[in-house]
Amino acid sequence: MPRLFAFIPAIERPRAVGELLSEGLPGVAVTAFGRFADFSAAVASEKPEGALSLADTLHVLGVSVGLQGVAGGSATEPYVLLSKDPNQTVDSLAKQSIGMVDVVGRAELPLLLKRLLGLAQPPQVRRVLKVSDLLPLLHLDLAPAVTLPERFQSEFEKQSRLELRALRPATAHVGRSALGFPTGRPDRTIANALRRAPASVQSLLGTEAWQ
Repeated sequence: MPRLFAFIPAIERPRAVGELLSEGLPGVAVTAFGRFADFSAAVASEKPEGALSLADTLHVLGVSVGLQGVAGGSATEPYVLLSKDPNQTVDSLAKQSIGMVDVVGRAELPLLLKRLLGLAQPPQVRRVLKVSDLLPLLHLDLAPAVTLPERFQSEFEKQSRLELRALRPATAHVGRSALGFPTGRPDRTIANALRRAPASVQSLLGTEAWQ
């Protein structure tokens, strides 16, 4: 059975992510990771038949995208910047610090956020491991704003119980979930399972189809 290592930023916990993927991708042995560092190390050392994560994550690992997830005909996903202060701008927030889930590693995350927010310089980043970790940054005033996929906005705001202002720079898009083959050999079982994945898996991954 081919192995699929997955690192998917989600509202759900990594264990729940693994269970959803295992149920929705029959014939594939799924291992879900909750941290970029663990996923990166495992992909490099164990060379699974498939690696499932954001396209930017695979790029940092040196794994080519073999199958790209799309939704609404787009391979990129809109992100939103949520701020506690209704008067702050993207530029003023970037001069302080912005919370974001680490999907590319400590060195690369500021560069990703710079591109995402259309900034001239990399901002200060408050790096967290999962989406729920962004909540304490706002509640404890550790960061004036956080960024996350737009599809998480409603649930995140509900959990935060805060009045948050949403900023949407035109550049705020990140590559959607993608499948790579660390061995360098495409695995048809994994690819076909993803193409046939049920709505629960597609929703988790922020995708509707694969190309």
